[in-house]
Amino acid sequence: MADTITKEDVLHVAQLARLEIDESEVDMFTHQLNDILTYVAHISTLDTAQVEPTAHILPQQNVSRPDGEPHGSLGSDKVVKLSAEQNGSFIVVPPVIE
Repeated sequence: MADTITKEDVLHVAQLARLEIDESEVDMFTHQLNDILTYVAHISTLDTAQVEPTAHILPQQNVSRPDGEPHGSLGSDKVVKLSAEQNGSFIVVPPVIE
């Protein structure tokens, strides 16, 4: 493994992130980050020439209505009429700021 994470690296990153960590956490993070680097180094050795790049592990496609035909929206008048409480052309909702 070419690069390793030192305790000083962990303390420096914690300082940059404004995190207070104790000595046991420094040891734990140093070990965990080195394990991650070891795993990444292992993955880097694998032959991926025949693997197509993907953005997601599952195949995805555009999802649309089964009929594929666009339809108009309800319109603001209809939406206001469907709401529980109205004030003219506005929908009344409970306050969220006290």
